[in-house]
Amino acid sequence: MAQRVIITIDDQHAAAIDKVAASLKKAGLKDTQVLSSLGIVSGEVDAKHRSALRKVAGVKAVEDEGEMHAQ
Repeated sequence: MAQRVIITIDDQHAAAIDKVAASLKKAGLKDTQVLSSLGIVSGEVDAKHRSALRKVAGVKAVEDEGEMHAQ
C-alpha cells in the first residue's frame, strides 16, 4: 500500500536537490514534487520501498505526510 511522505534534504545536498530527487525516484518514490526553496521532496512510496528512501545520499528524514516536524 502506498503512503504519502515528506522527505527533508540535508543542508549539504540542498543545492543538488534535483539529483537527490532523481535518486529517490530510483529508490521507489512516485508522484514526486520538489520544493527546492524548502529543501523538501514529497511523493508516494510503497511500504516495502520506504527504508530504501532513508539510504539515499542527502536524505535527512522521511516522514508521513502531515507528521512533519521542524528540525
